[in-house]
Amino acid sequence: MKLHVERGAAGSAVRVRTRSSLLAPRILRVTPTSARVALVATTALLLAGDEAELDIVVGDGVALEIVEVAATVAYAGRGGACSWSANLSVAEGASLRWPGEPFVVATDARATRTTRADIADGGSLMLRDTLVLGRHGEAGGELVARTDISHAGRPALVEEFRLAADDDAPGIRGGRRVVDQVTTLGAAAILQRAPGALTRADAAKPAAAAPESTRPDSTMLGSAPVGHDLPVGVTRLDLFARGRIERWLGDDVHLSPLRR
Repeated sequence: MKLHVERGAAGSAVRVRTRSSLLAPRILRVTPTSARVALVATTALLLAGDEAELDIVVGDGVALEIVEVAATVAYAGRGGACSWSANLSVAEGASLRWPGEPFVVATDARATRTTRADIADGGSLMLRDTLVLGRHGEAGGELVARTDISHAGRPALVEEFRLAADDDAPGIRGGRRVVDQVTTLGAAAILQRAPGALTRADAAKPAAAAPESTRPDSTMLGSAPVGHDLPVGVTRLDLFARGRIERWLGDDVHLSPLRR
């Protein structure tokens, strides 16, 4: 799949060039400086043998928002593997906002998910990744998730997760099945506090005063210093390029405080 956006002639709408494959871009809105595009599956995916490749380029001075209309599920395929790969390029003065939907790995599925991003100096990125082991009632399959993001030609984030229902290595997911993560880079990193989310100041109060879904024992406490307005369970990691990662581990996606 190809999605390239660039400035048009003076006063005209942004130009959007697309090509469909397993996913099809659908233009929702364009202005002289911005575009909003939905990604729609053209078939059931991801099945064994599927290789979904996304090529996304945001030209100078353009703001692009990508919307996913549904979660992506990697299905079991009699031992076969599938892959999902996104290559992102954001030019100077451009921005990409992509609050992705969950990527779910069903029991017995084997999937690889790769995200590569090159953010120019003066460009910005907001990317949400939600990795889920198993559908409701399932233990989940195997997932290798790689992220390689550079900013102004320098590595900003290089990370690899290996997740499997039968392999819970120390310091990775703590027995949880959901890894929800928001990465912001090159601009002010903003975490919108979810309605009803519990902050660290609230966590000092008796647990009985907190809503059931946000009590301290329902999530893994993060490591950010007291005083940061982060919901309980969210860990913040600062990146060098005016960016950060905010990550939550849990058992149900709908409980994540990193909601849009």
